[in-house]
Amino acid sequence: MLIVCNRSLIRDFNSRPSRSPGWDYDFFVDFDAEDSEQLSRIMKELGKVTKQVKAVSTKNTEVTNGK
Repeated sequence: MLIVCNRSLIRDFNSRPSRSPGWDYDFFVDFDAEDSEQLSRIMKELGKVTKQVKAVSTKNTEVTNGK
């Protein structure tokens, strides 16, 4: 899901203990998306294997503006 044309979109991957009770962890993935459509597809796929997915921020003007 985060590999396109044999190129990884992942720039950085971190995990931290969650603030919720128990042994949950939060994972932070910094990746490059070419456009808002690709970002939506990636978020949808990540949502299939996680409890929650949210975009913290976007740096690409094209993605941010939804073009």
